[in-house]
Amino acid sequence: MADSTAHRKPLVYVCVMSNYSLPNLEAIITREPEELVLIVSDFEPARVAAERLTNVLHQRLPALLIHRTDQLVDSAALPGEHPLDAQQWVDKVLRPLLNASAFADKRCWLNMTGGTKALSLALLTRLTWDGVDYKPAGTNELLHFTLSPCQPEIAHLESPTEASLRTPLLEVAAIDVARLYNTNVTARSTDESPLAADIRTTLAGEIFKALDDNDAALLALFKLLNEVWYANKSDPTFNVAAVTLTDAEITLLIGQPLTADIQQWVNAFDALLPGHFMLNTGRLTFPGNGKLSPQASTLKRWLTSEWLEQLLYDWIQEGGVPAHSIALNVEGGEDKRNSSTQREADLLIQHHSRTHVIEVKVTAPPTPDMRAIQTQLTSLQDHFGRAQLLLFVGPQFRRQISEEKWLAFVDRVTASKSILCTNRHELLAALKLSGQPMETTQRLGDANDGAVDKRSHCVALDKAPPKPQTPSLAPQRSPSRHNLPETLKQHCHKVFIYTAWGENDPERCRDIEQIQRDILALNHPHGLSTFELAQRHGRHAYELHQQLKQKLATHGDGESVKEWLKTIKQHSAARVFRHLSIELDKWRKDQLRRQQRHQTGTRTFRSTLTPVKWKTGSHHPKSLASLSPASRWEILIDETGREFDSTAEPASLKEVGLGRVVAIVKAHDARLPPISPHFHGKDEPPEAVDRALQHLIDTPQVGIFGFSVKDPIAFGSYWMNHVSQLVRWVLYMLPVEENQPTRVDVSIEQRSGYTPDHNHLKALSQTLEGEFKALDQARFARLSLRLSIVGKTHPQLAYADAVAYTWGSPSAVSDDRLKKAKLLGPCLLHPYADNTLAHLYQALSYHDQLPPDQWYELCGAAERDGPYGLLERWLTRLGEKVKKERGHWHRLLNEVQQRLRYKDTSLVTLSAALAWLERFMPADTTLSGELRLEFVSARLALANHHGHVDMDALKTLLKLSQQLEDENAPAVCQALLRAAVTTTNHFEFGVMAPMLNEWVNKPIAVAGRLNHVKLHSTLGQLAAFEHRLKDADAHFTKALAVLAPLSDAQQAAREHQQTRSYQVMARLDDTSRPALEPRSELEALLLSITRRQDLPGVARRFAAGGSGSDVYLHHLLLRACLGYPDKLQDVIIAYREQSHAWQWHTGHPWGLIHAYRGWLLLLAATPDKVRAEQHFHAALAICFDSASGITLHWMGVVLNALATSLLPAFQAKVSAPKTLNQTLASAPHQARNKLAQLSPQAPHDARYALLAECLPFNFH
Repeated sequence: MADSTAHRKPLVYVCVMSNYSLPNLEAIITREPEELVLIVSDFEPARVAAERLTNVLHQRLPALLIHRTDQLVDSAALPGEHPLDAQQWVDKVLRPLLNASAFADKRCWLNMTGGTKALSLALLTRLTWDGVDYKPAGTNELLHFTLSPCQPEIAHLESPTEASLRTPLLEVAAIDVARLYNTNVTARSTDESPLAADIRTTLAGEIFKALDDNDAALLALFKLLNEVWYANKSDPTFNVAAVTLTDAEITLLIGQPLTADIQQWVNAFDALLPGHFMLNTGRLTFPGNGKLSPQASTLKRWLTSEWLEQLLYDWIQEGGVPAHSIALNVEGGEDKRNSSTQREADLLIQHHSRTHVIEVKVTAPPTPDMRAIQTQLTSLQDHFGRAQLLLFVGPQFRRQISEEKWLAFVDRVTASKSILCTNRHELLAALKLSGQPMETTQRLGDANDGAVDKRSHCVALDKAPPKPQTPSLAPQRSPSRHNLPETLKQHCHKVFIYTAWGENDPERCRDIEQIQRDILALNHPHGLSTFELAQRHGRHAYELHQQLKQKLATHGDGESVKEWLKTIKQHSAARVFRHLSIELDKWRKDQLRRQQRHQTGTRTFRSTLTPVKWKTGSHHPKSLASLSPASRWEILIDETGREFDSTAEPASLKEVGLGRVVAIVKAHDARLPPISPHFHGKDEPPEAVDRALQHLIDTPQVGIFGFSVKDPIAFGSYWMNHVSQLVRWVLYMLPVEENQPTRVDVSIEQRSGYTPDHNHLKALSQTLEGEFKALDQARFARLSLRLSIVGKTHPQLAYADAVAYTWGSPSAVSDDRLKKAKLLGPCLLHPYADNTLAHLYQALSYHDQLPPDQWYELCGAAERDGPYGLLERWLTRLGEKVKKERGHWHRLLNEVQQRLRYKDTSLVTLSAALAWLERFMPADTTLSGELRLEFVSARLALANHHGHVDMDALKTLLKLSQQLEDENAPAVCQALLRAAVTTTNHFEFGVMAPMLNEWVNKPIAVAGRLNHVKLHSTLGQLAAFEHRLKDADAHFTKALAVLAPLSDAQQAAREHQQTRSYQVMARLDDTSRPALEPRSELEALLLSITRRQDLPGVARRFAAGGSGSDVYLHHLLLRACLGYPDKLQDVIIAYREQSHAWQWHTGHPWGLIHAYRGWLLLLAATPDKVRAEQHFHAALAICFDSASGITLHWMGVVLNALATSLLPAFQAKVSAPKTLNQTLASAPHQARNKLAQLSPQAPHDARYALLAECLPFNFH
């Protein structure tokens, strides 16, 4: 144990990230460290989880300083499962970080709850820890250990028996759990309801009791409300704010009159929100379906479903769960605009380290197919972490369906690993709040196949499966199979096999249902009973197989397994035992292959594949865009994984069971070497898989493409849905020449019910062929498409298997093979990637009704499409049509205008979209002056994006501005502000000032308040560029004053921060100001924004920060440090001490940040010239990037001069265009030359002054 003084030292807490981050959050808020180190791998879900955890911690522990290993300079990729790789990573990355001076004199604790065994072993053995935390599964406490050597080379964990070493975990708020696993989270507060709180709580309980007691009056009233609000929602009679019905009208609607007892319920409902429910002289009035007040809408929702959610909320609180541990109607997902990514939990409970998601159903769905609820439950799995799913159904739900359907429904809920509850006792028991165990009983007798007794509605899923001694499945109970027709025998054999494989596959369930229909069509007297018996045997075989796998994993293939199998053989059907014997034989063969693979005593972790080399920005050599046209193509399709429906949604991208489909696309003449038809990736040595993939890479005219079912476009519950989507995708990207014969043969490996003699794909072939001929008649006129199912021994299907196996395998050698082939992204799609070329091809499915946002993205994608790509042709065809439709063209123009307004543009796409609009402008279109202004303004914005000066556009804009001032003053003002940016980029700072001064003297209402703010801000910037700093300060002060009343709080906050930053920058440049104190200026701006107590704290945060909204404040702080190094020495030291955590990013102003870092490293007592040079090179790479304009090019020239003056041996690896002197004639070239000629010993102030002269105001 450490001495008592150690506990007063600041704590550095180290946690390993995975996509399940709740245990980390619990430990962090319990320990409250001063600094946190998150070990984050290159596994994308772990990175996303780290980002979300960081966001939660910034809210809960704002003073916490967070370091992420994946954002460190020169951070190596975190290894997989091999301990030696993990050890090397710890030595290379983590040890230098923790040994840095910034962590000196601080306690360093490891939380070893997460991470792989290999990484945990490396962390414990390679580093010395002051303490180790661990949270055992299923507990609500954090155990603390210290490592102390009891022998020279062996360490042991000291016993954590002392009470001080067992720390109860602090409760995490339920809403924070949702934020850990979702980007956008909202929840409903019970305090926000306009309904009377005390009445609401009491009434919910009374409604439940009345429905449970089958209260006729309440049931009739709810039936009436359902008829009006839902069944007859479209009836104009009810499309009013308040509906009034007579007894006769009510009887006509629900088939019965309302009884006298209804008065008490009407009074109770009206008490919730007085004036909305009334019963007078046989006439009932209640809210209708018209436009309602928010309060009335809330009342309708509450009576429809929220009353039961309210009741559960109250019950759970009564069970001892605090309010912050319960969240109502929690909605979360990746993108608010994409409903397919959103999921809602009616209640989310986080209590004692356990997470529960409760789905509430007041009534049964109208469709007889209850599987929709199972799908809904499955979609919630892991959407809020590792949550236990609970389904609570109200009394009405149970009574609305028959006993048979109820039993089937319970079966499905059980299969989805959820707990079903119908009352308070079952709910509290499921949440482990009542202290009573779950009650389940097994049904014995005729149908005892291990099913749960569905008369006990609370179903626990962790019970052991039934013992095999149960006699109900004995073979003698089966009808005599000798007397059954052969067709029925074959059908029932398939039913048994499919059921024994598991009923968790929707496609398999569909096949079983189809077989059941086929059996019923035979009209055999024993058909249905034989089917049911085969299904029971299959379920029993499945459960026994799960037991067998558990026994083999625990005890191995020993005597206990043999004895167990003997018992199974005596008491189970022959086909059940035969199924187990087959599965055991498979297991033994797999074990034998594993032993043979490891006979050499070593395991392969590195692939022998030759790494693929290709330039970023070009096409991957195996992407479909790199192929050339051919008259005949062969497409080989294989899949890996088991989950091809909604059960795949919670799966991680590296999960073996995740469904993935892969296509090998080869020209018929492309010759791949022969490969064994019995090749199966998981059974082959790594070298054989390497050879197969190497052949694919080396053979010309062979492409690879695939996607996983987690891809947003992978919509469908069946494997064949994804196969047909894959074929569509390939045809979109296949290089096809116009009016040339193109034959495409698609070979799909057999799976489930699809066999080589299956002929149903002919219709699909014709459907797809017709779709593409309609899409582009000339391109696909002579397309001939043929899809067929082929056997597993197809001569070249093994190549697709090699790719699918490599993608789906978790082994280190497969991961290395995948990285060397560089297939992920260009060929095998990442579902989280935005606007990839392959994803954008899917927009063509809209045909001519392409949404404007998709059109805009396609314009940019066409620039990346290959010479034989479809996009350019398709956009041309669309353009020819749009030329004749002015309204359509204007909608597309409006998309560009909107993106410019919200700065949602990219350089390449904006340029392509504007060129397209100009090319296909309708001939009879006469643009209004306002539209012409917007169009020219967009051209000017594009030039500003480049950092170029479009003088023609500028002249046109100024002319139009004069003409349109009275017509649309705000638009003219915005255009002039863009013109000011253009002239500033050209170092012509005074050109636009007179015109802007005229506008700023107009009433605020002319241009609008926000534009008026920008006018003052722009005039302030222009004054600062010309070193009229007092004028600049006055304009900035006026801008802030005008900004204060702005109604849009978020917009006001953004403008305020930007304007204040300009003002502080100008004040720091004004050395003539009396008693200028840079520290007070910076503190006034930065402390409140960053929530830090002093500037050194701000420096430490920025040092470890990323490229978010604070990046310009980051730049401002470094600029001030170099302008006033003596007065801000402590800030410089604090920033430099965190240099181990400095992150590297691209884009402006990171070029300046990198250059300033290099300069600060050279100002240290012991200059670090090597690292300084690295930062200067990074700065120049950003400035001279091909997408950068002349302003950044000039900045790069000046920073190159700065680097040369500080490091005479510095040699730039990139340079500016040779025409820069001509295009930027007004730039201070002489000052640049003077800066370059300064010696390293020159005074710091002289060097900084020349830099400021070369790059005035915010250019530096």
